[in-house]
Amino acid sequence: MTKEAAATGFRDTLRGLVNRVANEPEHDDDAHGEEREATASDLSAKRAELSKHVVGEPAERFAYRTTIDRGATLWKLVAKDDATKNQRQKRNFFDLGGRDGQLKILLGSVQGEYDRVRHAKAKEQFASRFNYFGCDIKPTGPNVVAGDLCAEDYVDNNRQFESFFDVVYSNNTFEHLYRPWITVKHIARMLKPDGLVVLVAPFAQRYHKSPDDFFRYSHTSFAKMFSTETDMKFETVITGYDTFQRRMNVFGRRFDALVEDDFGGWRETWYACTVLKRTG
Repeated sequence: MTKEAAATGFRDTLRGLVNRVANEPEHDDDAHGEEREATASDLSAKRAELSKHVVGEPAERFAYRTTIDRGATLWKLVAKDDATKNQRQKRNFFDLGGRDGQLKILLGSVQGEYDRVRHAKAKEQFASRFNYFGCDIKPTGPNVVAGDLCAEDYVDNNRQFESFFDVVYSNNTFEHLYRPWITVKHIARMLKPDGLVVLVAPFAQRYHKSPDDFFRYSHTSFAKMFSTETDMKFETVITGYDTFQRRMNVFGRRFDALVEDDFGGWRETWYACTVLKRTG
């Protein structure tokens, strides 16, 4: 089954459920007549609203963006920011939770689909502009070192990183951090003035341990954390969600597997995407 067919089937099922509830016949108990009338009216309104959204409603209606691409959009912002610096020497890029150091999502993903050719081309551009540094509790790639950014003494033990990085990037790592507020403090200390923080973390996603899974984040989470947990000033460059894989049918594996139901597996995947600039 194609993604388009699966999405159409899901929308039709959802419409059917809403129509069935909203058109359910009323009972004959006159004591609750007014309540039933109000409930039926509310359900009809909700059905109309949901139907409009299901078939596609302009994103401008919402108070937050839902079309940020955690690959293409964020890499474009990073590259654009780098181009404005007019520096001859390479800038320093820190990948928090880099694992293999390949940056496949940032450099090779478009609307949730990995593009090998795009990745290879973008990697060349990246290598000409940035010095790459990565940190992960289980590193597997070159220039990625073992480290725990939830440890309170991380920066104290790595003084060379203080005010050292032009960009600090993290993709789908913050949900696994057991003390993310400590990590936020470290990022602020490691970032140069005028540097960028580029963060992606799930707002809605199934449980997935690596090595565990603790938190979910909204489009306002990171700006608030950096304003309350640090003494530095940050401005929001962009914030919102990547919803390109929203209805992807996910079952997980081994310790995070899901039981299939009439809708399939996990069907609500949103990634919160936030870019902040240090201004003081």
